[in-house]
Amino acid sequence: MGVLKGIEELDWGQWEHAYGPATDVPGLLQELLEEESAEDAQYELYGNIIHQGTVYPATKHAIPWLIKLLVPESTADRVWLLQYLLDLAWGDSYMRLHAHLDDDGSPEYASRMAQEVSHVDGVRAAVVDGFEVYLALFDFENVSEVGAAIDLIVGVPELLERLQKDAWAKFEALLAHSDARVRTKATMGLGWFQSWEGMSDYIDRASTDESEAVRWAAAWASGYHRLHTQEVVDRLVHAMLEPQALDDELEAVLERSVGQASIAPLLSAPEEFHPHILEGMTVQLQRAKAIEATEAARLMLLMVFGQERAPESFEELSSRQVEVLRLVSECDEAWVFDGNMSQLLSSWGLPSRRDALKTYVNQKDD
Repeated sequence: MGVLKGIEELDWGQWEHAYGPATDVPGLLQELLEEESAEDAQYELYGNIIHQGTVYPATKHAIPWLIKLLVPESTADRVWLLQYLLDLAWGDSYMRLHAHLDDDGSPEYASRMAQEVSHVDGVRAAVVDGFEVYLALFDFENVSEVGAAIDLIVGVPELLERLQKDAWAKFEALLAHSDARVRTKATMGLGWFQSWEGMSDYIDRASTDESEAVRWAAAWASGYHRLHTQEVVDRLVHAMLEPQALDDELEAVLERSVGQASIAPLLSAPEEFHPHILEGMTVQLQRAKAIEATEAARLMLLMVFGQERAPESFEELSSRQVEVLRLVSECDEAWVFDGNMSQLLSSWGLPSRRDALKTYVNQKDD
């Protein structure tokens, strides 16, 4: 059994997951070590110890074993494991996620929610306990694994705090790594730092790097810190308009296309940049497939409507808002998962069916 020695000795039936006693978890974790069974096990683990964003009492007990699977002698997919641990760290309580629908204000409800939240806190703590293991992956040769380790550490505030406090030299070395893909991921990581103090020198260096990918990452991180100069906006929009070269270079370290990744850092840009940004976002929407198209549509709607519901009267919409709605209504790929698209539109108080949206945006043409 190797790295999972002892896992069967625990009474997994005493802990619950989404479907009851977690007796299947040891077997699934062992299957992660076998190429022929790993994919099925990964699918099952995204349905039981985390299910649609909810974590359970069994989840925190599985995490130490998941961390053991990251060691060099393990044959498990370390990139998948690191991404999975990040998702677990951001899992939540079912009752807290649905409190707006179910909370009756009773002491009993509050007590049960507090118990669920304690499990959530335990899951986050268990993930954070693996810090030294994740940090060791910075020295691995596989750039995909290094990139996934960066994502996990900078993506969990408690891990990021430890990185800044105890291991900054390790991260600083990645910013100067010989492989441009690693420098790119590390530079993107700067975007998640809460404080920009002391970061500007690293960004300035990255923005003049010999690699276009690293220069793009510098703009990406700057955007997340609301430092939207013309150069930053131009670089990110260019990546939306012409992403192919960067997509090819960064395939091993980016889950999404560069064009898709370039949108979010621009959402807080000053309004003077919006026409140029929407030009790039329009191309990205028209190029994207299925889920990415729906996400591109969501981000475009967020840019023109913000967090507020749409005006009740069509006449109150700006021409830019109408144009975005028209683009969304005409994008076939954004409606592949029409339930998701309808839910998005409803959240802004907009017509949720595609035919109704088309009728709505064409009012001025009648």
